[in-house]
Amino acid sequence: MIRTLRFITILAMATLVQVSFFPAWLSRPFIPNLTLFFVVHLGLREPFRWANCGAGFLIGLVQDCFSGSYFGLHGFIYLCVYLLLKQTSERLYTDNNLLIAMGVFLGIILDGVMTFGLLLLFSEADGIYGSLFSGLIPHALTSTLASLLLVRALPDVSPGYAR
Repeated sequence: MIRTLRFITILAMATLVQVSFFPAWLSRPFIPNLTLFFVVHLGLREPFRWANCGAGFLIGLVQDCFSGSYFGLHGFIYLCVYLLLKQTSERLYTDNNLLIAMGVFLGIILDGVMTFGLLLLFSEADGIYGSLFSGLIPHALTSTLASLLLVRALPDVSPGYAR
């Protein structure tokens, strides 16, 4: 219970830093996505539970609340990222910090591609497509760097993970 409370507290602090501090100091494509780090961490280092699926979806909904985009879009995408990483973690040894950084990088790329595909299918937003891919690589690189710093600073961030 204490690990879960600590996970929620660190996630809330990271979300507040992501939506309040980083936009004031960094330009748009260089703002790291700290919430995706927690989804990747759950996907690679936690056993499969329906609560973790719900946590990945809720983290995406929190991202949607602050991003001002379509509500539920990031929730669905983060759930897909979690499930994809969970399938990967069943086949690989995932106790490597560089694998988490690579998961964050690929998660950002998958987030951009899935956002493009879902907006193409379900939206009439014509001008969003060019801006969606123009800053994808810098966003992925800064998120990867931030995830490397986070994984060094918070080695046991997930609720049920024990070293």
